[in-house]
Amino acid sequence: MKRVKHIFWDWNGTLLNDVDLCVHVTGNFLQERHDKLLDREMYLKEFGFPVIDFYKKIGIELKEEDYGQMSIDWIGAYNQSFGEFAELHNGVGEVLLGLQKLGYKQSILSACEKGLLDTLVKKFDLWDHFDSVHGVEDFKAHGKVDLAHSAVRASQLKAEECMLIGDTMHDYEVAREAGMQCLLIGGGHQNSDRLRATGCEVLEDISQVLNKFKNI
Repeated sequence: MKRVKHIFWDWNGTLLNDVDLCVHVTGNFLQERHDKLLDREMYLKEFGFPVIDFYKKIGIELKEEDYGQMSIDWIGAYNQSFGEFAELHNGVGEVLLGLQKLGYKQSILSACEKGLLDTLVKKFDLWDHFDSVHGVEDFKAHGKVDLAHSAVRASQLKAEECMLIGDTMHDYEVAREAGMQCLLIGGGHQNSDRLRATGCEVLEDISQVLNKFKNI
């Protein structure tokens, strides 16, 4: 691993443990609107970006305009059930503080809508850990490749001096497109077999991140 100066964290599934929430909301939507069943195992096996392609993979064809409205309805249900299902992964605060003490700059790079992302980061009292928080303009979760390029430019560092830490194959793809290093973590929105298939290093959980950077 080359020297890293700036760590960009994915949010959903990496810092925020919202997998059960997403399975709950998506499962309800599919059953009520399309008479389809979705369990956790299927979700981890099939979920990906852009999210509209995930629906296609499980047999739901959506027009862009229908998907736009569904995304708004989905995020409403997500917010309504948030307190029941979502929390930070164990050890997030300790890892962020430890990396801060080691001198690493940290930011968030997420396909979550920017307003909601800001609200949640503040809700969990994490704002002061980050130099910047990068989110997208809508709730459609198409991806974050363009956002990654702009985030790297804003860091005023070479792309190879930046690392994206995430929980999906899309994070690996985004890092490659932007020229960043990448580290993947299990326990998020895709199963570990899919993550390992990228060839990227995969850690079991976020608690292992701090030790990795301590030993560089």
